[in-house]
Formats: sequence, structure tokens, C-alpha cells
Amino acid sequence: MNQKYLKLLGFLVIVGIGLYFWRFGGEKITVLSSEVSPEIFQRTYAENLQLQSHPLTDTSEVFLPGLIRENDGIIYILDYSDFTFYVYHTNGEFQKQIDIERGRGPGEVQHITDFDICKNKLWIVDSENFMIHSYSVETGGYLESYPADNRPSRIACLEDGLIIQWSQSEYLFSKFDYEGNLIIEFGEIIEDQTQNMFSVHGNIQSNGKDRFVYIPFYASLIYHFNGEGELIQIIQTPDGLEFPVTRSEERITYAPDHIYMRDGVIDKNNNLYVYTVLPADKNGEGKQEALIDKFNLTSGEYSSSVQLPFVHLSVLFNSDDFIIYSLNGLEGESFIHQFENRIDF
Repeated sequence: MNQKYLKLLGFLVIVGIGLYFWRFGGEKITVLSSEVSPEIFQRTYAENLQLQSHPLTDTSEVFLPGLIRENDGIIYILDYSDFTFYVYHTNGEFQKQIDIERGRGPGEVQHITDFDICKNKLWIVDSENFMIHSYSVETGGYLESYPADNRPSRIACLEDGLIIQWSQSEYLFSKFDYEGNLIIEFGEIIEDQTQNMFSVHGNIQSNGKDRFVYIPFYASLIYHFNGEGELIQIIQTPDGLEFPVTRSEERITYAPDHIYMRDGVIDKNNNLYVYTVLPADKNGEGKQEALIDKFNLTSGEYSSSVQLPFVHLSVLFNSDDFIIYSLNGLEGESFIHQFENRIDF
């Protein structure tokens, strides 16, 4: 059997197990206390959204797009099937691909959970090898690696260092300089954090300079930090969800029921756009609802939302050009969606 199809089969088995625990194992018994209690409030929807959608091209025969990032007018899409990065101009024009080798040697990876781009380097989190790797965005060549004491899960670049989010640690975040030296540790978000590792899973995104946000998957709060690890504000999001407990039975740990907020991006005007998926039982229509929620990081408040005509694994909004990029996970599809009309959003 083709090696690439074996990789695909292995990936599907892992995803299937994860989805089983996610869907059937996550009964919420209780919630965990945090500094702010989430509140439920109504969304304000932008109207008359019209999109022209086109597939992105030049991908592999077996394509499992998982993560998407933008940096300096360039789009990077990670293919989970073989750890290839497909690079596009923001208009959807294919530029090149960066191939990352699987393994445990220098520059090789076992499992990529996040990446970011800064200082002409592609930074990759390898959670299986407990490593942070860097590669040249120009040549794709391997540059250097830094070992991690805990299991890393997310990464965000600042001007003066890297923010790493951990999967299971007393502190959720650490900041390192670009030589791999630890600067600070911070981020006590909930009680019993190390025992409730799934409860604080989420994403982090930076403005590329001196601030970043932590977007929990399961709670309706967004944490806004400066580059020194100081909490600027906690922003309420509409759905009123508190951090759920991570339930464990014997040797099995169950993820909570549904991932609400998936990912986000901060634009040059200090707005945060968060891709959010509401579960099928939320709107009374029996199907999931996909949104982009907008937040003003200056005021620390929710602004408005756009309802999307699709539910995909990952979505990125480009507010400069009014373009949406989306990845349709196991269907092996990636799209560029261009606004036919400028809406009030």
C-alpha cells in the first residue's frame, strides 16, 4: 500500500478516536472557577454577506489541511498528511511548498500542533518530540531546534521572543528569547490547571509585536496579555460558557463536549476576529452554525459577527482585503472566499 495512504489511515484512526472522546465522553459534571464569570448576550450580525469561493490548488494527492496562518501578505497552510506547508499569496496564487521530514532527527518532526512565522523563519511546535523547530521561509531549510521540558502545544511570535503554550503545566505559558532562553512563566487561568489539561486547550495569536491573546476552546472568555506576561484584560464572548471539568476514568481522559472558539487573528487596527462554531443544538435548527466574531482589543468589547455559509475545520479572515480562507479538514479541501460586497463588519 502507498506509504502516503498508510499515513492517511493512521491519521484517520487518531482523529476518529479523538472525536469519539470529544463527542461521547465529555459530559459536563461541573465547571471550574476563573477570574471572570462568562455572561450570555446576543450577537449583532452583519447582513448581506455574499462570497465568491474558489479552491486553492497545487496540493498533494492526499491532502489533510489542518492549520492556516498569514504573515506579511503570505498565506501558509499545513498539510497534516505529510507535514508539507503550501504557501500562497493573499490573492490565492500558489507560491511554493516547504517540505518537513517525519522522524526524530535534527529538523524532523513527529506531530505538529501549531506554527507561526516571524523574522523570516517558520517556527513549528512538535508536541511528540517536545521540540520547537525553525526553518527558513525562503529556502525551507532547517535552521535550529530548542528542546522543551513540558509538552508544547501552541506558539506565537513577538518582536522580542516566542510565547509557548503548554499542554500540561503549572503555568499555561512561557516566554523564550530567540536563542531558546526562558524569560518568564505565567498563566494561571483556572483552579487545578494541571489536573484539567483539556479544559484549557485553545489557541494563541499575537499582533507580531508586543501583545497576544489566548482563545480557549471551551470557555467564553478571551485573555489579552502584553509581552511581559501581564494580563491586560479578559474579554467576554457571547455564549456564556465556563471552563468545564476534564473528566478522567481510570487511564482515559475525556475532552469536553464541543469546541466553540477555534482560532483568531489580530489585524493592524487592533481588532480580533475569532472563528466560532456553535453546536447543532444551540440554534434550534439541528445543525452547526459557523461565525466570525469581531472584538475590539482597545476597548476589550465584542463588536459584531458574520454568519458563514459553511462549517470548516479552520478559518482565517483577512480584514485588509476582505478575504476568508478556509480548510475543510478530512474532505481535503482549501478555499479562498472573496467578498462580493463590502459589509459593515
